[in-house]
Amino acid sequence: MLLKLILLCLYALLLFILAMIIETVAWYDSYLTSKLLSPVSQSVRQLKLFLDSRGLSYTKVIEKSELIELIGDSGSPSEGELIEAGLALSEDQPQHTNFTGSSHFYELVEDTKDSIWIVQVVYSEKHKLLLDNTWNELGKKVTQFGVRTGIYDCSIYYRYRTIDI
Repeated sequence: MLLKLILLCLYALLLFILAMIIETVAWYDSYLTSKLLSPVSQSVRQLKLFLDSRGLSYTKVIEKSELIELIGDSGSPSEGELIEAGLALSEDQPQHTNFTGSSHFYELVEDTKDSIWIVQVVYSEKHKLLLDNTWNELGKKVTQFGVRTGIYDCSIYYRYRTIDI
């Protein structure tokens, strides 16, 4: 009788340990798949699309910090939610902004002052400071920290073509 009681206790202890292991694995797996992304590293457009996907209104919001506050109030975004909303950036190709003119440059970089920029000024295709592969690698590395990249092509402006380097 004592042997049956000891075996029953060992069986219950084994089931308890097994259940704890399974629960720990499930918790760790859910932690890895739903790790939180920083809204600060997202662009204003991406934040607005995310708020749209959650059905939240941002009509009276002007600043990026207010958008971030709205997202924070509604709960932190997970990677899965951003993928569903179509906001996850491709790991292969970073998003570069091609500036179409000085007004476009001032609008995005100077006037908003909502993020940090690295801008490559290109005089012509032959006179690029960085090759395309190098620029893409740099873009991949800095976008992880919320730094945005852009290319300002001066070759489309006639007054800049007369300068020869």
